[in-house]
This record gives sequence, C-alpha cells and structure tokens, in this order.
Amino acid sequence: MDNYINEYGKVFVGNRDDIFERVLDEILELESNKNQKNIVGLTGGSTPKAFYQWVDESTNKTNPFLKQIYWGTSDERFVPLTDDESNFGNADRMFLTPREISLDHKLPWPISNDPVATAKKFNDNWNSRFDADKCFDLCFLGIGDDCHTASIFPGSPLINSDINTNFTSVDVDGKGWRLTITPSGLNRCKKIIVLVIGIGKSDAIKKVFENPYDPENIPIQVLKNTKSEIHWYLDFDASSKLTLK
Repeated sequence: MDNYINEYGKVFVGNRDDIFERVLDEILELESNKNQKNIVGLTGGSTPKAFYQWVDESTNKTNPFLKQIYWGTSDERFVPLTDDESNFGNADRMFLTPREISLDHKLPWPISNDPVATAKKFNDNWNSRFDADKCFDLCFLGIGDDCHTASIFPGSPLINSDINTNFTSVDVDGKGWRLTITPSGLNRCKKIIVLVIGIGKSDAIKKVFENPYDPENIPIQVLKNTKSEIHWYLDFDASSKLTLK
C-alpha cells in the first residue's frame, strides 16, 4: 500500500481489501489503551456496509477486544434505528450485534420528535459519561460527491459557527434534519479516518486535495485545521484523478 503526507493528513492508497484490513487494524490498535474508555464513531453509506460485510467474511465475529470499545456514529439521519437509512441501525445490524457488543457499549442517538432536544440530550449524556472535552478516539468519515462529510454540507452554518459542543442538530436544505458531529467535535477527536472507495468519489477527492482551501464549498476541508491525526484511505479508483502526491 502506497502512502504519502499532504496538508490534510496521511494518505494511504491501495486495493479495497488491503484498505479494509488496515482500517480494522486501526480499530484493534485501540487495545493498547484498553484501560481507558475508547470510543469509535462509525459512519454511514455504501462503503461502511461493504466494510462490515468484509469483516463478517474475513474475521472472528466475537473478537473479545471489540466488546471493550464504545460505539457511536459521527452523524445520523433523523429516523428510527429500524429504518434502512439509520447509520447506527445499519452498523448495529451488520457489525455490532454479530460481534455480540453489549447494549451498554452502544451509543445510538436518542431520536425524539424534537431534533434540537435530541442533540442536547445526546451531548448531555456524552458529557456525563465521558467528558465534554473528549470526542471519539477513532472517528470514521466519508465524503459525498459535493465534498460534504458527516452532515456538514456546502454552505452549512456549522462551518463558521462558534458551536462548542461535540454534536448538534442541523436542518439540511432538501434533506431534512440531521444529527452530526461539529467542527469542534472533529477537533477533539484523537484520530480521524476518511474511508473512500470507488471511481465515483475521484472528482471529490481531487477537489479536496488540489483546489484552494474553501470549506464553504468543500466542507471536508475543515479537517485541515483540526488537531486530530488524520488518515485518508483511498482505493485506486478514488485516487485515480490525483496529480499531486
């Protein structure tokens, strides 16, 4: 697997299976800190689903260490966990439940009728259970065709906001309410993994790495100014249009 460093972090390029193996290793590396409350923030979309399936086919379903980690998601749609659009619901069905992760170590958003109240409750529970100054030890993100990440879309009020909580609710134009990690939350993550697979993401990746800094229109560029360690995992297709390495 090739790797290099740019202004947005360390970039790994390889085939899909090698990438998934390295990503699983990144999760397992948390074992060295098993005396702490280690928290992983999963993400949604087709790539995580492919990763869950790969783990199911390639590894021991009951890895004992995975049961020590606390599991959440970096963003969520405002739908019940039983909905096919629920990021945490899909992670639970495809990854956590098959690994016999206990209910106490699952951190779903407490969906209610009020998205603002839902975000407040999640933040309050987080702060009492962990720490307001701590976010995910390992946070997974994806990237959309429009270069959004989590639920931070182009033109989002979150990009230049002074919201200091780790999580918030946001009304995304045309997509309804979302629940998401904030730029402040990203800044408090220990490590962030951006997992990008497929030719359909190649234009977005090229724009992020090779266009001038413009987070209003390329939201995932907010990662440039975070204190987190950032690893980008790109398959050959996703990286195919890059010229700067």
